[in-house]
Amino acid sequence: MMLRWWAKPSRKSLWVLLFILCSIKHVTAMPEKWAERVEQGEYRQALAATEELPDGYRQQVQAWLHAILGQDREAVLAMCPVLEKCLAPKRSSELLLRAKGVAQQVSLSAEDKDFLFLNEAHHISKHRAFARVLLKEIKAAGYKYFAVEALDQPTLKKLNDGLPIDLSAPLYIHDPEFKRLLLQARSLGFTFIQYELSEQQREACNALDRLARINCREAGQAENILKVVQADERAKTFVYVGFDHGKKCSVFFPDGTEVQWLAKRLKVETGTRILSVDQNNFFFEADKKADISSPILITKSDEVDGCYDYSIRHSVPDA
Repeated sequence: MMLRWWAKPSRKSLWVLLFILCSIKHVTAMPEKWAERVEQGEYRQALAATEELPDGYRQQVQAWLHAILGQDREAVLAMCPVLEKCLAPKRSSELLLRAKGVAQQVSLSAEDKDFLFLNEAHHISKHRAFARVLLKEIKAAGYKYFAVEALDQPTLKKLNDGLPIDLSAPLYIHDPEFKRLLLQARSLGFTFIQYELSEQQREACNALDRLARINCREAGQAENILKVVQADERAKTFVYVGFDHGKKCSVFFPDGTEVQWLAKRLKVETGTRILSVDQNNFFFEADKKADISSPILITKSDEVDGCYDYSIRHSVPDA
């Protein structure tokens, strides 16, 4: 599906692509000084060590670390220069209670689908908290597999063996909300899918130019998911992704290059039924004058582009 709106990607979209390129090299293998601190659980010291990182990547890492430390406002503000939005989320102990009704509606819509995609912004812990609420609902709807971005083989083995998640886990999983999400999935009996690129796949992708590298990553991840679920004719899979990977549309760049995201590739390659839910569009573009005390599920017929079936608008962030 080609959307005219995507004929000229926005600056925000280009930054998201930069994040993906950084992630290919850095999320599962972290060689820098700040990463050494992370591996020791010294998150504040890691934050101080990020000043030497290049512009763009620095803000991304700082936002991740603020999220791990539970500093929601600081995580959002760290991304302001990148995403061109300076909105901080309202804190609320009512989030899980209020989110339940939205999760039930998503689950109801996903009952007759083969894949459910839900995205997150990697520096917004609230998105992971909502995913945790959704897990219980979709388990009851027959979902068996939980495919998770940033999950590596050692962490997968610990989850499958009933062991705790330790400091050797990839960066995103250091966020307590991400750990809770994985442990909730384990307690509910989900089968995990580790679909990040293998070292061989990653090396092949890194040898390509910018946009080809992104397509290579998406193709490799789709292949890794299908290796598991195609052997199970009754498979229903919840795929938890970052930013744009859940888009069921293509992105066309000025030079004519087409980027097909993970959800789009699975849809094209298998013809399966996919429900894709977004948590980002209305988080970063909220009407600051609105008074919204609970998440709102926005359907395709209301303001959502054709890349997603639904967008979730969480509580309006503070300026």
